[in-house]
Amino acid sequence: MKKEYRLKKNWDFQNVIKQNNFLQNKYLVIYFVKSEKLRIGITVPKKFENSVGRNFNKRQLKAIIREINIFDLSYDFVLIVRKEFCNTSFEIKKEGIKKLFEKFINNEKNKQL
Repeated sequence: MKKEYRLKKNWDFQNVIKQNNFLQNKYLVIYFVKSEKLRIGITVPKKFENSVGRNFNKRQLKAIIREINIFDLSYDFVLIVRKEFCNTSFEIKKEGIKKLFEKFINNEKNKQL
């Protein structure tokens, strides 16, 4: 994921979470807020894995995001990984996250109508 698509600063994460717009499933919680361009921040809590495991899960999540191609959206997203994400196979993770983003896109289309 390119640097231009990343949320990096703590206050950026806090601003998105403070809006309290979110979707969730057993693998992930997605907080979102409308913005000028797409930016994504990923969080894996320390209590789930060591640093190698957390970075592995972040890389998997970035790969899934590249595959589902949401780069035409203009939102800030904060993705918070749940414990179940760390213990599941890649294909199952991918399907769950695709369904969650499809749900998000459908909800946004319905709001615009």
